[in-house]
Amino acid sequence: METRTLLKANLRSKKGTFISIAVLTFLIITIASAILCVRVNLESAVDAATEYSQTGDIGLLIKDSFSDENVLQQIKDLDYISDVKKDETVVNSGTTVIGDGTTGNSIFFMKDPGRYRLYNNDATGFESSIPELSGDEVYIPFGLKTAYGVKAGDKIVTEFVHGKESFTIKGFIQEPATGAQFIGWKLIMVSKEKYDELCSAVLPYNDGEKCYNINYIRIFKSDESLSDYKLQRKLNTDTGIITRSAGLLSHMQQKKYTMLFSDIVTGVILAFVLILFVIVLVVIAHGIKTEIDIDYVNLGILKSQGFTDTTLTRVIMLRYFLSEGTGIVLGLIAGIPLESFFSRLFFSNTAILPGNNYAALRVILLIISMLSLSALIIFIMTRKLVRISPVRAISGGKDDVYFSSRLNASISGKALLPSLAFRCVTSDKKKYAGLLFITALLTFFTVTINTMSGTLDSRKSFENMGESITDIDITIKDRAAFDKLDDIKALIESYSKITKTVASATTYGSLNGVNIQLSICKYPENITGLLDGKLPEYDNEILVTELVAEQEGLKIGDKVTIGWQRGSDEYIICGLNQSMNDAGLSVTMSEQAAKKLGTKDVLYYGYMLEDASKGGEIEKAVNEKFGGIVECSFWDFDKEMSDHPMIIASKAISVMVYVFSGVFILVVVIMVCSKALTQERTDIGIYKAIGFTSAAIRRQFSIRFLLVSVVGSTLGSVISKLFSIKLLNFVFRMFGVSRVSDETNIITYLAAASFICLCVFVFSFITSHRVSGIKPRELITE
Repeated sequence: METRTLLKANLRSKKGTFISIAVLTFLIITIASAILCVRVNLESAVDAATEYSQTGDIGLLIKDSFSDENVLQQIKDLDYISDVKKDETVVNSGTTVIGDGTTGNSIFFMKDPGRYRLYNNDATGFESSIPELSGDEVYIPFGLKTAYGVKAGDKIVTEFVHGKESFTIKGFIQEPATGAQFIGWKLIMVSKEKYDELCSAVLPYNDGEKCYNINYIRIFKSDESLSDYKLQRKLNTDTGIITRSAGLLSHMQQKKYTMLFSDIVTGVILAFVLILFVIVLVVIAHGIKTEIDIDYVNLGILKSQGFTDTTLTRVIMLRYFLSEGTGIVLGLIAGIPLESFFSRLFFSNTAILPGNNYAALRVILLIISMLSLSALIIFIMTRKLVRISPVRAISGGKDDVYFSSRLNASISGKALLPSLAFRCVTSDKKKYAGLLFITALLTFFTVTINTMSGTLDSRKSFENMGESITDIDITIKDRAAFDKLDDIKALIESYSKITKTVASATTYGSLNGVNIQLSICKYPENITGLLDGKLPEYDNEILVTELVAEQEGLKIGDKVTIGWQRGSDEYIICGLNQSMNDAGLSVTMSEQAAKKLGTKDVLYYGYMLEDASKGGEIEKAVNEKFGGIVECSFWDFDKEMSDHPMIIASKAISVMVYVFSGVFILVVVIMVCSKALTQERTDIGIYKAIGFTSAAIRRQFSIRFLLVSVVGSTLGSVISKLFSIKLLNFVFRMFGVSRVSDETNIITYLAAASFICLCVFVFSFITSHRVSGIKPRELITE
């Protein structure tokens, strides 16, 4: 009865605190529950789609001549393999026009095997049956629809070795192996008669080096204890098929690449939510401390009447639990539509229709963790109740003052309001510690997000991450173009000076028996992203990415065996680099080193221009003069990157961080200001009695909070300088970058700090409107 009575009284007198904690908890639970459900639904949907389409544990792309029935039977006979299935495909040899866009990635056309699901018209579910294709009709992965904005009835024109072929999109399928937007290869389903026609057309062009008939081999393991890499090594040791493959995607790689975008975005959001929860704990701690100071007399009276410290602690804990519980319930409800929004957002990238299950276990664990940590903070802060004495309560719990602290600043008549505000802060520093800590945290995360956006929007950053950003791209279509490269270069330089030339090719081979992407560079001196060691100079030297070195336990100076198709050789690791190709799992070598394996010629040349504004004219001129043997394209970095999903996502996250930071600052400032005004009613009455106006007191109040926020933002900026790049290294590691370059400048920090400080100043001024209701007669009660 006593607990219930006190709890009711507390709820009536502290409605502001109750609402504030409920709002903060509501925001956290809404976002966190939605994100946790999105991750669970996407992960389960990818697994379900993989199982339905029988993708297998490893998907190999391999030349028809390397995968005859004897090889497949040899694999099937292995005791750790349960089954092997083969799909025949025909691969393009040049660019593909999809709607209004183009791609130079490999596209594999195969007969519809009937093991994929067809999306309905609004992509909210699947058709009950898949109509058979006829003529030039094709089913394409949903990832191509979202990447190029095409619809049923649109055309796809792709270049084969024998010429161009046109196809009509009939529908969109859920294809989990290569369907995601961030996976370069794509499997497209064609009719049986069209496939036979394509096979006949490309067959005469197949030779020892080039083969346009590619088999897609799906391998199913029987030993679940084998990891992807162990399975690859054993397969390569027993059959050599990994080395001979033109590409490989294991189930774990498919899942990683499919969920790459969603994992990065949701991971960053969850990190922000964690910081918001820490802020809630700080707000609870500050609230309890302030309440005990304000209610010291009443608490002393209650203790004199027999109420124990345990009872008082229980009442405070129940009040905060009721507040958090209200926010939790409302947040769980609001999280349902937010989860649907995020699921549809990520669906465009994953091309896998997410489930609609609720991640009950994860959400329950989240709630238990929140309440447990809150209970711990409440228990720690209410230990102060033990020191409340009914006798001291008579004096309001004030401590004896023997001397003034040296840290207390003097008041200046020339700068009365600022000096008075500074004096108020230095004379009661503990009151503002929570706000200082909160502004520091929010500034830190805001700077980190600004840094991430700046990194993704910087040409220099991409080069430091191992990407060679060029303005003009030349793709060789005919071997006659090799004799015309000097003429093409001269034509380009007639418009603008060339500052750097890049020539490269990518293929797939093996490193010590594990499938790996081989990046071949004609000009190794222009390789970017070197982290340690040196660039390759000799034909027995290679670079491996830092992620490959960690995964395989390698270091500079180690010897490794690189295999490609039927050839292999031993190389020395001369350095470590980083590259975003294949999510950071790649080997870089010179053209001379690659020739030892018998690899193909470099067919891509890129040029960086001194005057990039001439790019459009150069593209037109080169294609007009040399269009029969090369394809020239101008890559406008600023335009292309502005439409990239990662750039759009980073900007969206930035907006979200600023909005939620503003909301949290508003609620926190309301709580802190309200309690400060309650504590300082007598002081405010004195100010008014000696001539201060309400407006002047409010300005002094805002300046006081502004000073605290400036110190907090400065601290947050220092923390950002020390740790933001380390945090981004962890995030960017997901797509292959182990070390992010620091591209921040003073604007990066000022933008975040100014926003936080401005919010604190404005919100504290608005909240302090209660000053107008405090009259000088407050002194009479003293």
